Amino acid sequence: ERPQPRIITKLDGVSERYDFEALPTYVKGLTEADLRGAVKAVLKYRGQGLNSDADEYASYAWINGRKAGRMTAAAGNEGENIWSDFVSVEIPAEIIGTLKLANRFELENAGYDYFKVRDFHLELTLADGRKVTSLMSRAVYSQPAGWAYSEGVKVPFEERIAVLLCF
Repeated sequence: ERPQPRIITKLDGVSERYDFEALPTYVKGLTEADLRGAVKAVLKYRGQGLNSDADEYASYAWINGRKAGRMTAAAGNEGENIWSDFVSVEIPAEIIGTLKLANRFELENAGYDYFKVRDFHLELTLADGRKVTSLMSRAVYSQPAGWAYSEGVKVPFEERIAVLLCF
């Protein structure tokens, strides 16, 4: 026991989770007030095998600990390693109000679907009309870990896929 708090750190052994790319609409210097004042926000990503439109394979987006909505299907073609075009999930206003410079996105695979996803980023329409994006995560996330087409960060069914989305 100590009278002052002690900082405890944990190193992540999966460095590819931190591979980011700045898109042309990425803007440095935004503030949390800019983000929280956005009039629209969408989560964008690409996938292979994500069949969330089917009720039995429903998956959900969570941002900063709050359920943001149902994931949009991103089928692609895993057999030929073809990624879908970008798809999006519109983020509710009450979640826009929680945005920070670093946000935690989680994908809840409630239907135990087999898929892989990548290129996650947030696209915001700011109050002044500008469209801006977070950095895009370049890591590939696969679920479940033992799927024949899995690659990148392999996540077991018992865990949610978690991605850092930073402005």
